[in-house]
Amino acid sequence: DKIDAVFCDAARGGVHAWAAVPTQDGFRHHAGQLTNYMLFPLWIGAVLNENGAQRDADAVKAFVRADGFLPNCPQAMQGFCGHTMGMYLDAMVKRSDFAQAHKAARQILDSPLLSMYGTVSEFYGPSCTPNGHMCRGFEGGITGQALISYFSACTE
Repeated sequence: DKIDAVFCDAARGGVHAWAAVPTQDGFRHHAGQLTNYMLFPLWIGAVLNENGAQRDADAVKAFVRADGFLPNCPQAMQGFCGHTMGMYLDAMVKRSDFAQAHKAARQILDSPLLSMYGTVSEFYGPSCTPNGHMCRGFEGGITGQALISYFSACTE
């Protein structure tokens, strides 16, 4: 209940803003959507009121750019963390949206997201340019786990 009281934004159709500042009149939500935060509850298996984790994950689909990448904050920044595409792939598999899961998996595998050694960077610029921190266990682990979940689901 407290998560919804602070982060759920009725103006956005009940999707969680995941960034809020306390004010005298309640909470003011961040003007942008933080896509990786929107995907995190479903990835960790959090149970939010009224299927909030699923609703947040479904809402993220609208922010996938035409080039297939998912920016962290579409309204303010087109770059993305190394785990964002992995979390998106994982969410689409969990939501059984295999059309989107296939697109996300192809984007991960066919783009410069994975280095020649299979490592993942901490952060990427808008055109998938890595920031140079290329051996990130957190980001690479999430993306690797998502690919395994995807391939496992495709063979069932």
